[in-house]
Amino acid sequence: MCIGSLDLRETKKLQARARRNAKQFLRGSKSIASCSSQPDGDEPLSTSTFLEDDEAIDEDKEPKPDDYDYNPRSSQMQRKLTNTALVTQKFGVSLQAMAAIASSVLHDVGLVSESDTSLVIDKNKIGRERHRTMQELQKQSSDIDNDHLIGLYFDERRDKTLSRESVNNKYYQRTIVEEHYSLVKEPVSRYIGHVTPASGSSLAIAESIYNYITAEVPGGFNYILVLGCDGTAVNTGVHKGVLRCLELKTGKTVQ
Repeated sequence: MCIGSLDLRETKKLQARARRNAKQFLRGSKSIASCSSQPDGDEPLSTSTFLEDDEAIDEDKEPKPDDYDYNPRSSQMQRKLTNTALVTQKFGVSLQAMAAIASSVLHDVGLVSESDTSLVIDKNKIGRERHRTMQELQKQSSDIDNDHLIGLYFDERRDKTLSRESVNNKYYQRTIVEEHYSLVKEPVSRYIGHVTPASGSSLAIAESIYNYITAEVPGGFNYILVLGCDGTAVNTGVHKGVLRCLELKTGKTVQ
């Protein structure tokens, strides 16, 4: 990562958005306070009254935390969200969407209110929990699974991946489509990892799988007996399929 200069255009947009949110919040607070303090039988206040009061707000004044009665230390989510992180990873939901869904559910059941926002979930919280959960699961898998690799199953999926490209000494973020091959150990159905071959050819796929298993799995292909995949031609070709390439690289015939 690299820290660049301040983006003035984006900063102005964020400042204008903060001013609009502050004005909307103050407008709602004034309307609620005026209606609650109005005696019975009086005429309701018109919309022009609020507009006149709102016009008195200084346009150039930045909103302060005191205007919201916000205490960042007292309104942080401190609980673990292991199941939420697993669901986010399983269904491919974005961090921002999952944080909004989880917070709205807590609001509907009455655990979050305007006076108590300590359980509101932020997208960064979801990201940290997902990273922590994946590390714990990987550690548990390495601690429990000490048997040799006998059956290896793999399957391909094309995923959108964020990447950085350098153009004229400047880095830009791009979304590219990559082929990811997930590797699963059988018969225990345990996830091993995934590889990204350099191309879609059977030789490149076999090379990436072989290098990963040899480097990351104890024993490598020494005890392999079974290879599993779908029936596409690139996998099952008699002479140049992925299965045949792996047999030639390991020097042994497998089921």
